[in-house]
Amino acid sequence: MEDEIDYGDAEKYVNDESIEMAWAIQAAERANIHMNLVMCCNTKLLRLNKFQDEILKSFRERFPDLNVEKVSHKELKEDGMKEKWREFCDIFLKRKWMTSLWTTQWWFPR
Repeated sequence: MEDEIDYGDAEKYVNDESIEMAWAIQAAERANIHMNLVMCCNTKLLRLNKFQDEILKSFRERFPDLNVEKVSHKELKEDGMKEKWREFCDIFLKRKWMTSLWTTQWWFPR
């Protein structure tokens, strides 16, 4: 095949910090844009996906006392919370419509 690209020996490649930094900056800018769009809406009425009610119900069954308005890293790491959180995410990650952990983050109405 003439159009085939030869990338050569992978051992010769190095990570370019400037490319990684540019990617991180762009990702942060996009996240900020999305957060601004979400925050300008009434989040009680906002529908991010058709599975939102199911996710919230499952979340509240597993974490009935967790105050999502103020969550600390320490709180998420104590008393087996990390394992419970991973199990919760795994339930939804196994479905075809869930592709990343970001979709199961704290997008629940206040």
